[in-house]
Amino acid sequence: PSHFDLTLLGYRPLRRAVLRATADGDETYLKVLRPERANRLAVRQNLLADAGLTPALLARPAPGVLLTPRATGRSLAHALATPGNPELPSAADLIGLLDALPTQLCDLPRRPAWSDRLDFHTATAVERLPAQTERLQSLQRKLQDVLDTAPVGSLVPTHGDFYEANLFVDSTRLTLIDLDASGPGRREDDLSCLLAHLAVLPGLSPEHYAAVPTVLEQWTDEFAARVAPAALFARVGAVALSLVAGADGDQAEHRLELAESWAERAREEGGGSRS
Repeated sequence: PSHFDLTLLGYRPLRRAVLRATADGDETYLKVLRPERANRLAVRQNLLADAGLTPALLARPAPGVLLTPRATGRSLAHALATPGNPELPSAADLIGLLDALPTQLCDLPRRPAWSDRLDFHTATAVERLPAQTERLQSLQRKLQDVLDTAPVGSLVPTHGDFYEANLFVDSTRLTLIDLDASGPGRREDDLSCLLAHLAVLPGLSPEHYAAVPTVLEQWTDEFAARVAPAALFARVGAVALSLVAGADGDQAEHRLELAESWAERAREEGGGSRS
């Protein structure tokens, strides 16, 4: 190629690196992982590519290296920030995408969801907001109370990290990227992941995401009609809690407030005790 550029997009020491390679305007993506992790990711990518839900692998040029083309269309995050939201999927479209996940994902090992790791996420949030330790511990108890009592669906194929950056919209077609966490799980956890991340967006950029609150409430209502609302809302709170540690100052406090509001919504739906 006459022009080649390699950009590091993400790096976790000793775990993985993600790079974008641009050659004469064409983008491909490289994931570099430990070989056994790369093998597990390749299984997931092949399953979803066969189902038409993610780009097919281009090559595995070296142990631990996966080469993938750019997903077509644009991310849901980009679509949400576009005035008029011309390409937004409906809640039914999103449910249909999850329904299309291959059943073979249920044969893979299950990874814990955010709602399964409240202790860990509370501890990391306390490190970020030590002055709010009592609030965080109270939030953990409220969420756990609902999670222990609210009805939840059976295990189904899940994406495992289902939020706007990992969803691509191309006209009416939806595809997924970042499949590392795909496997058996609860539908409530995929839906709550998306709702929690949407809830955070307006606080990051009210101007860009002015339409998100309306979309959030529409999708919340439609998702809550398909699964137990208390279980769904408690899981949104758990994901919001997990996001506290990744923010600073006012943003961390805002995410704590969001988690508390979703915990209260879950309790209002009859989840958990009222003590």
